[in-house]
Amino acid sequence: MRLKKWMGIILSAAMLLALLTGCSSKSPAEADSGSKQSSESKEKTGGTVGILIVTSGSQWCNDIVDSVTEAVKGEGYDVVVSDSQVSVDNELSGMENLINSGCKAIVVNAMNPAGLSDLCKQAQEKGIYIIGWSDLLVNYDALVEENPKEEAELIADAMADFVDESAGEGSEMAAIWLSDSANPDTTAGVFKEALEAEFEETLVKGKGVNLVNSQYATDSTKAMDVTEAILAANPNVKLIFCQSDEMGVAVAQTLEAKGIGKDEVMVCGLDGSEEALNVIAGNNSTLRSTVYANTKLIGQKVGEAICKYMTDNTAENVIAEYVLINSDNASEYVTQ
Repeated sequence: MRLKKWMGIILSAAMLLALLTGCSSKSPAEADSGSKQSSESKEKTGGTVGILIVTSGSQWCNDIVDSVTEAVKGEGYDVVVSDSQVSVDNELSGMENLINSGCKAIVVNAMNPAGLSDLCKQAQEKGIYIIGWSDLLVNYDALVEENPKEEAELIADAMADFVDESAGEGSEMAAIWLSDSANPDTTAGVFKEALEAEFEETLVKGKGVNLVNSQYATDSTKAMDVTEAILAANPNVKLIFCQSDEMGVAVAQTLEAKGIGKDEVMVCGLDGSEEALNVIAGNNSTLRSTVYANTKLIGQKVGEAICKYMTDNTAENVIAEYVLINSDNASEYVTQ
C-alpha cells in the first residue's frame, strides 16, 4: 500500500514536469519565426540618412558631412549628400531629391531655412526625421541649438582687447560679411544681426571704434578683392572682422602680402576652421582670433541623435558650444 502511494506521487511529478517542459519549449516553426523577427529588427536599423549642406567649398560644411557620416555608418546607415553650392534654387531641389530618395532622416544645413518649410512638412508627413541647423527652420523634429549672441560677445570682447592693447580708442573697423547674410531670414543673416548689435554696444559705444566699411563676399577670392578695396578707401583701418574663417585667412594673407603685421591690424574670423586654428597657433599672422564651434563633435552628436531616434523614437536637440581662440590656446585645438 505504501509502495503504491509512492509510485503515485512519482508518476504525478513526472506528468507535471512533462507539462512544464512542453509549455516552455518552442516548435521549430516558432523558433524560426523568432529568428526572422530578430533579423527584421536588425534590418529596420538600416536605411539612408540625407545631409543637405550650403556648400562643399566650406570646411565647416564638410566637417558636418564627415562627422555625421561616421556616426551613422557605424550603425548600418548609408549617407547621401546634397550640395546646394550657395544657391537657394539648388537648396530647394536638393531637399526635394533627398525626400524622394527614401531617406529615413535628413540633416538640414540651409541658407534659407524658412524657404524649406513646405518641403520639411512634406518630409515629416512621410515619416522622415528632420534635424535642422537653425531655429529659422519650420517643421522639424530636432535642432542644433546655436547661440549667435554668445559668439558675438566672444569676438567683440577679443577685438576690444586689441583696441586697449594696440589700436587705441577711436580706431577704424571694417567688416566682411557672407553674401547671404544680407537677407535677415537666412542663418547667416541671423548671426550678422547679433554681431552688428554686439559690435555697436561693445566696440562703437564702449571703445569709440568707427565702423567705416562694410562689404559682402561669396568666397575667399572675393574677400581678397574686397580687402584691397577697403585698404584703398580706409588705409588706417585697424580691425577687420570676417564672417567665416576661410575669408579671415584670405584677408590676413592679403594684408601680410602688403607688409602689414599682426600688431598693426587685427583680423577676426568665425567658425574655427582647421586652417584658421593653425594660422592663429603660429602667432605670426594678422588673423589673431576666431570663435571655435567644434563642428566635428556637433556632427557626431547629430548622427548619434538620429540613431537614437531610429531606435526608440526619442528626439533630442544638440547644443553647440563655443570657445574663443587666440594664440594662447589655439595649439590645444589643432588636429595632430
